[in-house]
Amino acid sequence: MWKRAVAVMSPSVVIAGFLSVGWVSPASAAACSITPVAPSQSGGVYQLSSPGHLEWVKGGSDGSQTAQLASDFEMTQSIDMGDCEWSSVIGTGAPGNFFSGSFDGGGFVISGLNINGDLAYAGLFGGVGGSAQIQNLRFEGNVTNTTASSSGRTGGLIGGVFNTTQITNVHATGSVRGGDGDGVGGLVGYVSASGAVIAGSSATGDVRGDGIDVGGLVGFAQNLIVQDSFARGNVLEASDNAGGIIGRSQSGVSLTRSYATGTVADVTSDGGLVGAGSATTTDSYFDQTNNPTLSTPAGSPKTSAELQDIATFATWSIASGYDSSATWGICSAVNGGYPFLTRAYSSDPCTSGGGGLAGGGGSPITTYTLTLEPAEGSICTVASVTGRVNTWVSLPPATSCRPIDENSPSVLLGWATVKNFPVEIAQRQIDFGMGAYELTDDSGAITGVFIPSDGSAFIVAPNRLYAVWSEPLVVEELETPVPQSAISVSDAVPA
Repeated sequence: MWKRAVAVMSPSVVIAGFLSVGWVSPASAAACSITPVAPSQSGGVYQLSSPGHLEWVKGGSDGSQTAQLASDFEMTQSIDMGDCEWSSVIGTGAPGNFFSGSFDGGGFVISGLNINGDLAYAGLFGGVGGSAQIQNLRFEGNVTNTTASSSGRTGGLIGGVFNTTQITNVHATGSVRGGDGDGVGGLVGYVSASGAVIAGSSATGDVRGDGIDVGGLVGFAQNLIVQDSFARGNVLEASDNAGGIIGRSQSGVSLTRSYATGTVADVTSDGGLVGAGSATTTDSYFDQTNNPTLSTPAGSPKTSAELQDIATFATWSIASGYDSSATWGICSAVNGGYPFLTRAYSSDPCTSGGGGLAGGGGSPITTYTLTLEPAEGSICTVASVTGRVNTWVSLPPATSCRPIDENSPSVLLGWATVKNFPVEIAQRQIDFGMGAYELTDDSGAITGVFIPSDGSAFIVAPNRLYAVWSEPLVVEELETPVPQSAISVSDAVPA
């Protein structure tokens, strides 16, 4: 019997072995009060190793210090920003305020930082131009742009890219929420360049945008080369033009040896790799198991099983397991079984204890899986969600599951950590937009949690989640004939 319930005013929850830690929201970070600190230089390159250094690159939180936008930077260790929030970014994108230098992350991580503000270009970097180079970096923050401007652009790492920018071996893991702009992407929001390149890079967070041109990796692209890259996030919302890799491709865009696995929003122009426009694609694929009705204006459809089979990638530089001489690796323990980029790891991530970040930053990478159990009488296109430990992952939308009975009025409300979670509580959370819900007993111990569809979970251990439906599902019971060999003499009717 349920004794006490505690509402959580957020769609996001922390998933532990069962659930034994406090609630956290990915938008709970506080505004930063970090004092900018000028880093030392080595050979003309600024050496970054602290939150103060990163704040100095941006220009400080109060605008009193000039941003360093044309200089060269190199991280010498991972930087934890202490769970704070920026409302301004590195390079606003205003005239004369583009980042045009070089930024080498050294294979290290920037964590503990979320971006949230009314911005023309939103990301860790806002507008990037000139001959900028950004490489060898993992950014683990969420990005939210609240702009109502139709020209606001939002990316998981970079808001807008211009000219001959090179983006190599960079990875964005957080969720991305754009405003009313025309370019929202898991890695880069908007690219209008004269030869920009994204290579060996990835985006794994879910992407949402209230405007047009929303993509798992890039929102809008013109004159862009994408090679050896992937997007794993769901493209959940868009008013038009949604794609697994690129929302809209205008001209001069090519995709080579790249793939997308997320569910793509059902809008007027959508596609497994490219939503609107055309792109030259070579050996690039999207997960049709997660998108059974998508058209294929670019790229080839493959099932989830095929995308987890090395035989599919015969033309790629790929190894079974980990081989530092190959561009890609594949094993069931990493990246949900889909191919991973070798340069993101300094040692073998496929074996226990392996997989430290390239460059030696941080501890070994561990991934956990949330197994999703559909209720009897339903069918779901997503069977699990996998994410790196201590990161946010988004759960599938309500449209990912449907009743087998086509006449059933039941809809998927969300997911729970226990079977038979009270439907009336789940329905109330949805109706009032109250987000996740925690049930406790008299001792205060957590006994069950409900997470709405499209909610997020912070993974610290594996778990199993059960579908919660608005109404009971119809389960057809078919009579199975009893084999004659199973009938004993005593069962027979006397002659």
